[in-house]
Amino acid sequence: MLLNPENYEYCRFNQKRSDGNEYGESGPSYMATDQTGNKLLVKQMNAMDAANEYLACSLAQLLEINAPKAWLFSSHKQIKRISFRHSVGIEFFDGFINDTKEDMLHLQNEAARCIIFNLLIDQEDGESYAVHNGKIYTYDFASAFTMGINFQDAFLKEMKSPSKELSQFLAQRINIFRLYLYDAINILDKTAIPMDTMETEYMDIRNRFLSLFENNAFELILDDIKELYPIAIADYYRNILNQTACVLREKPSLKPN
Repeated sequence: MLLNPENYEYCRFNQKRSDGNEYGESGPSYMATDQTGNKLLVKQMNAMDAANEYLACSLAQLLEINAPKAWLFSSHKQIKRISFRHSVGIEFFDGFINDTKEDMLHLQNEAARCIIFNLLIDQEDGESYAVHNGKIYTYDFASAFTMGINFQDAFLKEMKSPSKELSQFLAQRINIFRLYLYDAINILDKTAIPMDTMETEYMDIRNRFLSLFENNAFELILDDIKELYPIAIADYYRNILNQTACVLREKPSLKPN
């Protein structure tokens, strides 16, 4: 289900960043507030940011990993303040506190799940963790699925193409993702989290993902993406999920064979 942007009021969101920049690679963000006071952080500058955020946040919810919820907005050209051709609204938390090493070690199981998730989606722009209500959360997935800022222009060209087939460029990115993912799982035993904890959480996430995949649970997410993006882009994500399932089947454990 896509959100109607006409149901919200908007204002610029000025985020305090550690690098001193006014905003990051996702461009200026907005705060959307509905009539009941619920708030969403809106990313709307880069078309693929919206799809990446929506897919990653939705996967996290299905896998029971602490991450904000996200919704795609429907396209409404009559709203002039910000572009709603490709916009995502992300659940906003007041009082998000940057995590510390002590937080990660104190909440080992939650931290392990967040670390594993970021590796599974190939979060190119660095992993983000924070503490909210005594839980470790991960967030900011705009550069996931090998679709980071370095490839945004190429993906935009794909979106302008009338072809419904995967191009050579998209097929190449899928192959790169598979190679990355296979290697990424091998390094999960090199974190500060104890290996036994990482193994337990990896096995749970792996089993959940494969069960969801086999039951076509991801198709509803892809259906939402198809409403705003070319079919080839949705098929790209479907192939990414398929490759994830293949690698997880090949990696039943973090322990060496």
